[in-house]
Amino acid sequence: MRTDKRVILSILLVLIIIMVLSLFIAISKTLEHEGGWSDHALDKGGKTKYGITLSTLQSFRPGATEKDLRQMTKEDATSFYVKHFFYGMGVDRLPEGVQDIVFDMNVNHGLRNSIKILQRALVACGKHILVDGIPGPNTVTAAFSVPVQKLRTNIIEARLNFYRAIIRNNPSQQVFWRGWEKRARSFA
Repeated sequence: MRTDKRVILSILLVLIIIMVLSLFIAISKTLEHEGGWSDHALDKGGKTKYGITLSTLQSFRPGATEKDLRQMTKEDATSFYVKHFFYGMGVDRLPEGVQDIVFDMNVNHGLRNSIKILQRALVACGKHILVDGIPGPNTVTAAFSVPVQKLRTNIIEARLNFYRAIIRNNPSQQVFWRGWEKRARSFA
């Protein structure tokens, strides 16, 4: 009996280590795409550091200033990502094989758009779900019922279509296409 408990605890420990490593690999990949400080005149997000806009920082930390954003370290951003963009947005409830891409979309597009992209990908996989941007039980269940690689491929295509729609609605955003496409395809 004692050996069984040790085996179970060892397995649980390995699973926890794998989950933590997956999370930090996803964050590292997102940080590569986001870079450091940005204040591009055509970027609708405005002032941004590590993919965190000033308005996003202020929504979670009322009273935060541009100075606070500029002084943010990678460690601060990582902590913010884990709390608000991964667990806070329910990425941990999705299949591990798509958590990295959904997390990255949360950072890049916000929760509602990220979930709509996921839902469009699920519809493309043949699932009959509502595309409403709400990460409810139907979306989560559907995500677990599709082969991971098929879902990833469809997420990438739905994401590219999302970017294309941005450009159609505002041609000035074409300047970001190469970076957006590279980012989306990096999750293949």
